[in-house]
Amino acid sequence: MNKIIMNNNIENVIINNFDANLEIKKDTHITIFNNEINILSIKVLPSVKAVVNDFRIINNSKTNINIVVLDKAEVIYNHAFINYSKYDLDIKLDMSGNNGYTRINIHGITDGGNTRVNVDGIIGKNNFNNEFLEHIRLVNINDGKAICVPNILIANSKVAANHEATVGKLSDNELEYLMSKGIGLKSANKLILDGFIINAIKNKELVVKIKEILNTREV
Repeated sequence: MNKIIMNNNIENVIINNFDANLEIKKDTHITIFNNEINILSIKVLPSVKAVVNDFRIINNSKTNINIVVLDKAEVIYNHAFINYSKYDLDIKLDMSGNNGYTRINIHGITDGGNTRVNVDGIIGKNNFNNEFLEHIRLVNINDGKAICVPNILIANSKVAANHEATVGKLSDNELEYLMSKGIGLKSANKLILDGFIINAIKNKELVVKIKEILNTREV
């Protein structure tokens, strides 16, 4: 595994086609745009902020993401994916410092395949005043199936933690609204799904690349 030490403030680091072990010492924005990384380890040092935007097209993948957050560090991990076959995603968060902040946002579409998302957030008994937010939304289409297992393991009371997870289909209300405006069913499906994926990513350049891929995709 390649170890990358980030010592300088970096606006955008692109990680491509290899497993990565990141030690982040200065504020950093990270972009992942492929389906090749199976192991991603991120250690964020004290008082450092890291934002990760991760988009993948999945055909058959097992991914392990390990995040360690030290004192007063902040991590925002945004992950969007479209899975056509099999995707096992395991995320382990270790808030091993004090006064840290972590937010994990996951938007995934399972298109005829099988998806399993497991997130373990761990806050130890000697780690205080941490905040952990977890938002997972998975949509199934074309007989796709998804399972989500969000876990928060907390050993003290001085913490703010919240998680929400949903697995479902396209919103009938949204479809009906778009179709009432004269948009056909197929186009309405695509508009909703494309917006759902893009909404998870907070990097303008990556959004442009995602739109290029989505424009060639049929629902």
